[in-house]
Amino acid sequence: MFKVKWSQNALHDLASTLTYLAENFTTKEITALRTEIKKMEKLLSDNPYIAKLIPERKEVRKLVVMKYNSLYYLVANKEITVVSFFSNRQHLDKRKLKSR
Repeated sequence: MFKVKWSQNALHDLASTLTYLAENFTTKEITALRTEIKKMEKLLSDNPYIAKLIPERKEVRKLVVMKYNSLYYLVANKEITVVSFFSNRQHLDKRKLKSR
């Protein structure tokens, strides 16, 4: 089993997404996203190589979360680091795939 941790960048991305949902949707959508993220963390912990590598950075993997968001992560030393939580409605150039 791998440990899942979130980078500061990914936590910032997630907070921005949750703020957007809070301002434009109901708690139902926020709860659904949080539940799905927890499921994805468990899935990754058990199956760290389940997602495909992205072509731009060969060591980064992408996992879609509820079609509107993608989780980008690295695998190293029995640890998964989420480097970005990205809204799929944005242009790909806005992704920040840094591990810090």
